[in-house]
Amino acid sequence: MLILIAAVAAGCAGKGTSDGTGGGQVTLIFEKDARGEGYAVAGFEKSASVRGGQRVVIPDTYNGLAVTSVKSGAFENSDKIVSVKAGNNVKNIGDKAFAGCTALTEVEIGNNVTEVGEYVFSGCSALEKVVFPKNLRILTRGMFSGCSSLKEVAVPDSVKEIRGSVFYNCSSLKSVSFGDSVTLAGLSAFYGCAGIENVYYSGGLKDWLAISFFDGVANPLNGGAALYLNGAPCTELVLPEGTVKVGNNVFFGCGSLTSVTIPASVTNIGSQAFSGCKNLAEIRYEGDMAAWCGIDGLANVMTRGVSLYIDGEPLGSELTIPDSVTSVKYGTFLGCTGLTSVVVGDNVTSISEGAFSGCSSLESITLPFVGNNADGTSAGLFGYIFGATEYVGGTTVRQVYNDRESVYCIPSRLRSVTLTGGNIPQSAFYGCSMLTSVTMPETLADIGSYAFRGCTGLTTVTIPDSVTSLGNRAFEWCYKLVEVYNKSSLNITAGSSSYGDVGYYAKNVYTEENGSRFTDTADGYRFFYDGTNGYFMGYYGEVTDIALPESFTAYDGTTVNTYEIYEYAFYSNTSLTSVVIPGSVTSIGSYAFRGCTGLTSVTIGNSLTHIGGNAFDDCTGLTAVYYTGDIAGWCGISFVDSYANPLRYAGNLYIDGQLVEDVVIPDSVTEINAYAFLGCTGLTAVYYAGDIAGWCDISFGDSSANPLCYAGNLYIDGQIVEDLVIPDSVTEIKAYAFYGCTGLTSVAIGNSVTSIGDYVFYGCTGLTSVTIPDSVTSIGEYAFRDCNKLTSVVFEDTEGWQVSLNSSFSNYTSLSSADLANASTAATYLKSTYDYYDWRKVEISG
Repeated sequence: MLILIAAVAAGCAGKGTSDGTGGGQVTLIFEKDARGEGYAVAGFEKSASVRGGQRVVIPDTYNGLAVTSVKSGAFENSDKIVSVKAGNNVKNIGDKAFAGCTALTEVEIGNNVTEVGEYVFSGCSALEKVVFPKNLRILTRGMFSGCSSLKEVAVPDSVKEIRGSVFYNCSSLKSVSFGDSVTLAGLSAFYGCAGIENVYYSGGLKDWLAISFFDGVANPLNGGAALYLNGAPCTELVLPEGTVKVGNNVFFGCGSLTSVTIPASVTNIGSQAFSGCKNLAEIRYEGDMAAWCGIDGLANVMTRGVSLYIDGEPLGSELTIPDSVTSVKYGTFLGCTGLTSVVVGDNVTSISEGAFSGCSSLESITLPFVGNNADGTSAGLFGYIFGATEYVGGTTVRQVYNDRESVYCIPSRLRSVTLTGGNIPQSAFYGCSMLTSVTMPETLADIGSYAFRGCTGLTTVTIPDSVTSLGNRAFEWCYKLVEVYNKSSLNITAGSSSYGDVGYYAKNVYTEENGSRFTDTADGYRFFYDGTNGYFMGYYGEVTDIALPESFTAYDGTTVNTYEIYEYAFYSNTSLTSVVIPGSVTSIGSYAFRGCTGLTSVTIGNSLTHIGGNAFDDCTGLTAVYYTGDIAGWCGISFVDSYANPLRYAGNLYIDGQLVEDVVIPDSVTEINAYAFLGCTGLTAVYYAGDIAGWCDISFGDSSANPLCYAGNLYIDGQIVEDLVIPDSVTEIKAYAFYGCTGLTSVAIGNSVTSIGDYVFYGCTGLTSVTIPDSVTSIGEYAFRDCNKLTSVVFEDTEGWQVSLNSSFSNYTSLSSADLANASTAATYLKSTYDYYDWRKVEISG
């Protein structure tokens, strides 16, 4: 409906009415301006019923005078209006004049409008088309915020400023064009406009560079839009010669950029200037390395994986920073994933935090000092130069200095650090478990407290002859540090906690050259031989599927045919996918494979007898464990804790290449160590080659030592055991003997049994009845826990029974003979009421 305004009154105020097609009526309210020279649209009568689909046309005149403005809030929240056209005399539209007009789809702002208030069309969620006046200079704050149906915007060439939040949350916006008159885009001008695909700018590169973008989302490029300058796509950007500074946010999020050429004149790159340019692949700098290192704000252009060219040459994998450089600033080499080696010149006096952030392939670095600067008075932690931002290929390290924790992300592949000067202050390399070698400067006098604490990758260290003191616990928790070359006058001895624990873990401390007992093979294996025992210390090769050698040749030419895998040997080697441990390996140390998340299979040789604590902790990718011995050998392996057994994650055990589903236990087995079958959820049956008496005599280390905890069914002489009869030859049923034996339905215990161990019938969910002879004098804790169907327990002797929460029975409860004489009550006592108590029977005097 077209709303036509007719004059009906004169004076300072008036009302105009018109009949709409279909009978609807609207009454506009006009107010004369202070000089009496014209009118403003002040609103409309709120009682008027405005039907949907109506259009508003602001008239040129009213009562013979020009209508020059629309007052603030005049049509605010009018939800029936679909279009607005301002008259030719309108020069000013007030704040929120049409805000919240949710049905409004088209707006034509008169060509003489020069001033528009804030939030004037905010919340007009149906608005699709806007015709701007030709002389408008400013898009005011929040002007179109929340106009979520707006798809295209063509800002007139007259506009100089796009103020804050103008297009805030215009989520359907796909295309924006504006002219070279624009000099400013305010705070969050294009926030929530990530769907913009193309930005068309009628000016050139110099004009674009001159625009001041308040923040990243003030730039319409922020969601990955392509930029067109004078109609040409901006892909290979060449900054003009003479450019000194690149402004803040100027290419933030630009999706069309693939390369940037930076002239030698540039000294500063503004905040977020090139951040989020996801297709940026090349940065070409026309100056030299010294000039590159002097640019401020390189973190605003450098990004992970970008190829950097300096003076026409690619950066390459080996970087030497020349002596002409005195400082390396934040982000200078950020994301240079191709770097494997860095040498920082001795004239560098400061390195900013994060200068080498994201250099995920870095393997070695030579530095003139640790941390931020040469005097070591601030930020003296090694991780400082790598920064805190996490990235793929980085290891998060918590370094502690004076009880304050700093978190840094250090390249996981970094192995070697060489220091040419400076100090090694307190906590300098704290927690840097990836390092295997640190070379100290020959001028070093002191090593600070905790300097190398937790450097679990270090196997050897050389103490220079200049060193006079080592701080408290300087080498604490360096579990693999088995060798120390002591060139100093300090009396360092193996096994001693003196001098910062440097010799505490050592098996060899030597003072003359050629005293090392290490052997490094061409395959990347490191071995140590102490003259008696051999140890595998670590793997530093590139192969991910490895098979450890059967033997190695020691430093003195000895062929070592048996050896141990030392603790932390493969710690956090996430590249490792499979490992074959030969029969010559007798032991695996604590934490040996911890954090090897890529490991999928492990083959264990038949001579292995011991696996240390947490040896396979966090090996979450394991799916198979292959054992080259027999089941008896597997049962004899000592697993220190539940994380020592790789089956915890793998679940599947293979013997002779066959998946173990039915476990056959030979009668020669008298002990099965704790955790032996932990995680073997695929077991279906247990076959024992002996008799019931032999089974009852097996010592199980814990519940998971008994394969019944997963298999459920026990077979003796090929027959499933359901009605269990314990023979009179048995005097003790050892702990866990029938743990989880769900196939049991009844148990009759022989007259010679005196003791029923802890957890013996735990989880025997099919068990319904038990007879306990008068010979039994003790029943362990949880012996009948979770025997849910147990309804009848017959005690042949109900007198003298006591229960206690401790095995010493320092405090106990005496059970009623009458209660135990009731088979149902006795069953309830054993399976629930007193299931977690120790039971004993005592003589009743008199």
